Amino acid sequence: MSRPPKLCVYCGQPGSSKEHPWGRWSAEPFGPGHTTNHYVQLYPNPEDPTYCDTKLGALNRPGSPRSQTFKIVCEPCNNGWMSEIQNRAKEALTSLAEGDWSEFGLERQAAVAAWAALFTMTIEHAHKDTVSITFAERDRFRTQRQLSEKWRVAVGTGEFASHYSVGHRAMLVRDTTGSVPDEPSQLSCWDFGQLTIATFYGPEEIARIMDERFLYADMRVISPPRAAKLLKPEPFEGINSWQLLDILTPVPAAPPIISGVSAFVRERRRSAPRND
Repeated sequence: MSRPPKLCVYCGQPGSSKEHPWGRWSAEPFGPGHTTNHYVQLYPNPEDPTYCDTKLGALNRPGSPRSQTFKIVCEPCNNGWMSEIQNRAKEALTSLAEGDWSEFGLERQAAVAAWAALFTMTIEHAHKDTVSITFAERDRFRTQRQLSEKWRVAVGTGEFASHYSVGHRAMLVRDTTGSVPDEPSQLSCWDFGQLTIATFYGPEEIARIMDERFLYADMRVISPPRAAKLLKPEPFEGINSWQLLDILTPVPAAPPIISGVSAFVRERRRSAPRND
């Protein structure tokens, strides 16, 4: 019996083409990587609730994460509107990754926010248990190119110009009344040269709480837009995206996380040759 055709996660139509979440162009300013480490943590651990169940993810293999592809989208989506979003954000992302915030106005903020949302909705498919954004939300983004009030996108500066990492967490979070919303949340953080990006998607009440978390981490919210011109924040010192994920995780009530899954993707590079 033949397998049913794969369906595009954005439009629902049959089709499977290779999507580069980072975009092939990103390898040019940062150079090739060597190895991808991909770890997945499931909690609570059914065997021991005091520890996470950690295992290797599907992307744990040789090669840079920027060369990894996901066969989850159809060719019309991949080469159409998704490519347009990447192209619109490319110039702004390159400048920010090199530490230049001088031209980061509203137009560029919108372009980076759209790319960050697209990256988030794609990268969470690296592990099926980390997918928390609904098909309806992906399809709405495909047709409208706009982020709803359930989204927050924030940017900051880091000191990881020579490598990058991605932390993604899907979770159920209690709201301020102690109840658990039906809709799960996701929080993602990643490094892109000297730029650090974080996205949140979930219930609107939790999204509003995230505004305080981003402020605490000295990050600038760009969706919804807040300012026509943003001042470059101070860089994080000694904090990678996985640690930032813990700092930003919303804690409106205890225990904050009922259940969830975290995935961490890290790039490893060859050491520079020694000049002995």
